Formats: sequence, structure tokens, C-alpha cells
Amino acid sequence: MTTAKAVAGKGYGFFKEKDLKKLNKEQEDKLTELFEQFWSINKKKVGKGAARDAWKKKFKQIDPENWNQFSEKIMREIKAQEQHRKRITDEFPDEYMRKKAGVFLPSRPNPSTWINQERWHDELPQQKEQETKAAHTCVHCKEKGKHHTQAGTLCDWHWVKTYDRPHLKMLYERLEALGLGIQQGEDKKTWSDRCRAYLKTTAMGKAFGA
Repeated sequence: MTTAKAVAGKGYGFFKEKDLKKLNKEQEDKLTELFEQFWSINKKKVGKGAARDAWKKKFKQIDPENWNQFSEKIMREIKAQEQHRKRITDEFPDEYMRKKAGVFLPSRPNPSTWINQERWHDELPQQKEQETKAAHTCVHCKEKGKHHTQAGTLCDWHWVKTYDRPHLKMLYERLEALGLGIQQGEDKKTWSDRCRAYLKTTAMGKAFGA
């Protein structure tokens, strides 16, 4: 009888392929239960049979006493990867916005591939500080950007100026009434900056995102 030998560095009592033993019914049921837990949170519901086979093959290389611990590790990592994806898609809903911000979001692999390649070891990418700052800063000023458009990330003020025509007209009329109309020889940018500086001190300015 061949003695099982743990593969060094794995941490969960991995065995060599030739030392794998046939599982009894209780162990088979346990692996099915753990797999179904994985499948319930896996977002790509394709190739379930292949994924189950890959799961069992991977777990048969591990000491059964460590199955729960190993499964918890996998569940923890796939949840973290999905949370990472959600943060990116919430911030940059389409590919154009992600490309503009320098953010790469690969497609999900099939679950069998994810298991066979041990993708729970994948490190989540960390954006460089300047890339993160750029993604959250208005392209026209240093204010916080909240609106991601084809023209780039815009703050409330520049978004209103660019896209919200009804509010822009209302704002112009209010500024005229306050004596803040454009002055002779003043270009639009200078006038806009002057009005914005005034509006920052008012409740109306806050409403318009100045």
C-alpha cells in the first residue's frame, strides 16, 4: 500500500496524484455539499458538470480533515473577487469609461477553469494612486468628479454646464438677476469662474454643485 505524501507548501495536506484514494459515500456527499455552496455564489452559471468534476479532483488531493477550511478559503476569495468587480462596474459602468480611467476588468473565466487554475490565489489588482485620483477628479477642474461621460469625468458644475440645459438656463437667469452677468470684454471661462466663486458661498450654488 502506497503511503500518502503531503505536497510541500500547499498548507492543506495535498496528496500526490498517484496517492489519491477512492472516496466513500459520506465523503462524496460532503464534496457535493461544499460544491453546491460554491456554485450558489458563482456568478457564471455554465458548465456545472465540468466544474463539479474539477472541484472533486482538487479536493481529492487534500486531507479530508481540511476540506471545510479549504472550501472556506475558496469561498472567501471568490466573494472578494466579485466585490472587486462590483466596485469597478459601479464606478465605471461600461468599457469606454473603464478604458478612459485606465481600469482593466477581465471577463469571468468558466467555473471549471477557475477551479483548475486555482484562481483563488489571484491577487486583486491595485490601482496606482494617480490613476485612482484621475478617475475621481473632474477633467476641467480639481473638484471631485461624479459623472462619467464620453468627455471624461465631470463634477456637478461642469456636468450642468455641459448637459443639463434647463438648469443651466435657470442658473443664467438667476445670475443675471443678481448682477452677475457676463461683463464687457470678459471671456466665458473667466465669467464662469467668477460666478462659481460667488455661488460656492450660497445655498443655490450648493444645489447646482458649484
